[in-house]
Amino acid sequence: MRVLLFPGITGEDRLFADTMALAFPHDETETVRYPGIIAPSVELMDLSTAADRIASRITAAAAPEPMLLVGYSYGGNLAFEVAHRLIARGGRITRLILVDPALPNTAFRLHGNEPAQDLAGEPVPSGLYAVRPVRIALSLVGFLLPSRLRRKLTRRILYDLRVHARRRWVPQPIAAPVLHIVSAQLAPAVSEGWMRLCPLIRQVVVPDSHIDILRLPGRTDVANVIRMELDALGVDCLEAPALLDSAGF
Repeated sequence: MRVLLFPGITGEDRLFADTMALAFPHDETETVRYPGIIAPSVELMDLSTAADRIASRITAAAAPEPMLLVGYSYGGNLAFEVAHRLIARGGRITRLILVDPALPNTAFRLHGNEPAQDLAGEPVPSGLYAVRPVRIALSLVGFLLPSRLRRKLTRRILYDLRVHARRRWVPQPIAAPVLHIVSAQLAPAVSEGWMRLCPLIRQVVVPDSHIDILRLPGRTDVANVIRMELDALGVDCLEAPALLDSAGF
């Protein structure tokens, strides 16, 4: 079985990688890389377009086989959309594991423990970052900056564009078994919404904020929930070492 990992919003998530190493200690996994800041704007600002491209690369990479998709935060939103497309192409999703993804109108403080709420209104504009030549120019300027500042600039751009993409996203119900691991912070705002989208869902609430769910000790809780789910299914993940690089699209 192929295990596909969808990291958080910047696509570079050490905490997610460490958590997945605990959840799949003896299994090979594939990490999906997201478009970089110089990718066409539609690939950064539209979840459906990004999902289409990633699903195409997944189905072209190997012969059809059962798949397990795990996504954290924005990666959970993207994994949800990719799963839709894989199912439409005849793929079999053994489990779709969503680790604390928000819904389009979820409002919460990233560095805080206050419960999330529904956010009304239209998607926020993405500003100059939406213009690809501006991003190209900024990426070139970035080479003149210290590496730490260059990474910070890149993450800021990707964060703003992908938050915009999630706000514009219109998810549709999915016919796949879903494990939804949700933080106590996001649960009040998203639990019912994900239940409506996923008729075959099991939800587990963990007592952490969104940003702490992958830090210790929350990381261990998340990994244990995933392992218990797979043990109950009797799932053995076969070796399939690879790195799905969708950065070029």
